[in-house]
Amino acid sequence: MKLKTVISLAICIGAFSAFANYSFNKNLTLTFGRLPTSHGAPRHFSMNESRKGNYPILSFGGNWDGMALSYGIAAGQAVKLVYTPVSSIPFDGQLTDGLTDKDGEAVDVNVPSYALIYEMEKSNFASANNFYFTLTYYSIKDMPTLPSTGATGSNLYLTLQRTSLYTELTGIAGSHFDVYAHAVSTKADSEGEIIQTKGGWLTDKDSDSVSGSAYGLGVRYSLAPNMKLGVEYFAGGENAFLYDSSSQDPANIYTTYGTGYHLFYSHDFEGGFKMVVGHTTKNSEYGRYVFNLIGATSEIDNTETNGYAKFIASF
Repeated sequence: MKLKTVISLAICIGAFSAFANYSFNKNLTLTFGRLPTSHGAPRHFSMNESRKGNYPILSFGGNWDGMALSYGIAAGQAVKLVYTPVSSIPFDGQLTDGLTDKDGEAVDVNVPSYALIYEMEKSNFASANNFYFTLTYYSIKDMPTLPSTGATGSNLYLTLQRTSLYTELTGIAGSHFDVYAHAVSTKADSEGEIIQTKGGWLTDKDSDSVSGSAYGLGVRYSLAPNMKLGVEYFAGGENAFLYDSSSQDPANIYTTYGTGYHLFYSHDFEGGFKMVVGHTTKNSEYGRYVFNLIGATSEIDNTETNGYAKFIASF
């Protein structure tokens, strides 16, 4: 067993978002720009923030530009159709013109992706102060995978389907307890291979279809309106397609192939200041050569613990 311990300190100032809404009427709204596809639920639990319009982490998990059309079908219910073009970035992170595959054919790095989202929210639902539920279907077809800028050696393409749900109950039975659950089912169709790795997405074969799943649970207790203590658990299956490209946080447990635990405490101060401290343990049971997503699956026994403290100022 390999044990790794990390202690991190982060100072965050402000936040960034860049999307606009245009309402055709009270039921139909168009959103365009940098969509709220990152830092979604359940991240707000540990940060002691209200749940914003961000899509749940297991539905997107990245910074996507595009547009979304939302229609209110009933009180507290809506459906959304989301279009987000995806750029396939080479492994060295640089984009240039004239990229080719291993056969010398030009590669279009921009491919469309789509999502269909259903949302429902109700106050004073059953024995809870508030209930929220969302179901998302996400699809991307034939995304090329490029080994490096201008280099040949890959004819690997990914077609991905992800179906995810997220739900939360706050103020259960008039208590100070909040709970949430989220889950995702994925199907990755991999065609071709990266020559250097001899494998494709979640497989060591040059043509394969792999399905998997993951889920998480969490509970939080309000010591006071500005003081929250909580714990969450995450279990990632061997063949699930898990990623969160928007997060560089080593304490992130939502891409763990195995089990992850997160204990957190948040404290809000006057003047827009906040402190969040926590501890995570990630028990990884499976690994792969590239991004932990490409190549043959290896069974591993790796435990990583992280302690962190975040000091946040919002203006």
